[in-house]
Amino acid sequence: MGAKGVIVTKTETGIPDCHIIQFSERKDLELRVTLRKPKYRQIHRSLHTPDLAEAMTRFGVVYADVIKEPDLFSHKVEVFITKLADEFMNEQTSRVIREEIAEGTRKGKDRSIYKGMLPYLVSRKVTKVSEVNGQTFRDYGTWRKDNFGFEQETINTEIRHIKEFLYWCQKVKQNWKGEIWLIPPLRKVKGGVKPNSAYTDEMVIEMMDYLEWKSNDDNVSPYQRLRWKIFTLYFSLQMQCGCRTSEFTYVQWKHVRVSGYNPLFPNQLEGIVNDVHIPVSKTGPRDILFESASLVLMKAIYESKGWKLNPEDYVFANILNRQRQTSQSFNKLFNQMKDDLGYGDEFTLYSTRSVYISDRIVQGSPLSLIAQQCGNSTRVIEERYQDVILKINSDQLIKRNQTEQSREEFVPVI
Repeated sequence: MGAKGVIVTKTETGIPDCHIIQFSERKDLELRVTLRKPKYRQIHRSLHTPDLAEAMTRFGVVYADVIKEPDLFSHKVEVFITKLADEFMNEQTSRVIREEIAEGTRKGKDRSIYKGMLPYLVSRKVTKVSEVNGQTFRDYGTWRKDNFGFEQETINTEIRHIKEFLYWCQKVKQNWKGEIWLIPPLRKVKGGVKPNSAYTDEMVIEMMDYLEWKSNDDNVSPYQRLRWKIFTLYFSLQMQCGCRTSEFTYVQWKHVRVSGYNPLFPNQLEGIVNDVHIPVSKTGPRDILFESASLVLMKAIYESKGWKLNPEDYVFANILNRQRQTSQSFNKLFNQMKDDLGYGDEFTLYSTRSVYISDRIVQGSPLSLIAQQCGNSTRVIEERYQDVILKINSDQLIKRNQTEQSREEFVPVI
């Protein structure tokens, strides 16, 4: 038994050779990724939470980092400094309760750390707390004054708060031996509300005609025609279920159930309802319902190639090696179609999700149900699709203005 202790629980993530592990001597859960090429090895990364539900929402980002740079921090435990900042501020709150400091002082420290020090270090691409030195404070004062117009007296107070926090970190360092404290990475900031880039009905018709042509083009190899047939089904499926473009690439046949389909009549494809479990998602696993014949047709394509499907096979698999098909290959085909048809860069494969959401809003589906289906929040849908929502809600006003109704026909309630 090592320093971590023994494995208490081992949870499947939906990705082969990728598990969430709970060790007996570790509070936080860890992600274990088994790499088989070029040589067999196992890589562990802390998920910084003991809660399994929260770990399931986090592991996708960590897994992507492991695949991208498997050797990064292989033998080190990295922790974001925000964890220390939270503990420091909890202590300051306790000091206010004990009347050791005033509430205004606590608020000043909160602002100095969260709205001052951390944004500054992120903007300067500082990656480790050990890189902070005397020059950092001098540059911080200039940055605070030039960008926010703070008086020197206020800047001096903030620097004093930041130094107190760093001294506190040094004092409690023995509680986190062997850990490297990292500055939170710079995140992409959205420039306002992302526009709704759903395709028009005319575009959908044009794209489906294009895909039918590519799927039956005798000027390309049978393999290329098959690639376009699979992409056509994937493209249609995305508009019918509203998933993110990568989510369905993790779905295996064991996650799929259908109703309304009779194998004895394979050409009757109307009214097929799919009940699918999405195992890997930005917002965690979820179950979705939608009408589509795409999955049944995918099964028929594989069987026509002599495949004997098993529950562990991916719904969208590479036709050559039966490995999971990534969304990058589908994006490549979409971009070729977009360029051939002359569409702008605002239209992407991800726009299929916008088509689904826009259609459901027009059909009158509750936003809460749309959000649940798409693994999103009602607030985000309200912000991004306000143009569709306003159009639907304005129909009654337009109808009234186009009729002979006058205001006198409406009577007071009271």
